[in-house]
Amino acid sequence: MQSQHTFQLISALNPRRPQDSQNIRAEYSRSALDRPHRLTLVAVYDLPFFQHSNFFLKNLVGNWEIAPTYTFQSPQYTTVQSVVDSNLNNDAAPDRVFINPNGIKGTGTGVVALVNNAVSCPANTSTHGLVNNTSTVVLSCPANTIGYTAGALTGPASALVFTPSNAYFVQGGAGTLPTASRNSLPTGRINNIDLSLFKRLSFGDRFKFEFGMQAINALNHPQFFPGSLNTVNSIASTGSRNFDAVNNVQFNQKKLVFSSNPRSIQLSGKIIF
Repeated sequence: MQSQHTFQLISALNPRRPQDSQNIRAEYSRSALDRPHRLTLVAVYDLPFFQHSNFFLKNLVGNWEIAPTYTFQSPQYTTVQSVVDSNLNNDAAPDRVFINPNGIKGTGTGVVALVNNAVSCPANTSTHGLVNNTSTVVLSCPANTIGYTAGALTGPASALVFTPSNAYFVQGGAGTLPTASRNSLPTGRINNIDLSLFKRLSFGDRFKFEFGMQAINALNHPQFFPGSLNTVNSIASTGSRNFDAVNNVQFNQKKLVFSSNPRSIQLSGKIIF
């Protein structure tokens, strides 16, 4: 079962195949399962009150055990993706992005084609682009595209306006070779307290009944990341790809993509004899 969960995690947030099968060296990076730091502290306290009292006081008031657990874990890293076949190798796995070292950390942007308007586009292959990085918007296609600029075209088709971007992660347009590494964008970290509470009923020295309650995320502290709080591996849905799709409105928006892992409570019972 662990292998299946791990497979789903890597599929949704990290491409499984190399970006360029002829350049395996570019795949060297941290593992998708890497957690540099994980701290777990557990305390078990058997409340000493009324342990040697009569049957009624010991069973009705005493015989309580409390066990809090604190966990801190470094975030999982995901691979920022251009959501296009940037290097034109006909692989359906999305290619990575470019890094703008002077850009605003944690932000991403798509790109708009720069075109040579002296070249005509064939019918049914045209989109909108820019002429030599000016505000003039014309039709673009692979035949007349000479490069890309970071930003977006907004407004109605008849009056498109180019808005430049100073994002850190920049989409790789078709025909480019993205240079960003794998696993470059962190999700949320775990900073969590669980609480277990047990009540025992003793019938002589041999027979006991134990009732338990476990509260996962006892403080209901929002923690946005793929998967669940108390698993080493994680499960991520296909929708999680919005988090690392550089031109998606939910890019790097943990609260819009992942669950907050709200408090959950489970009850248990055990007979000891």
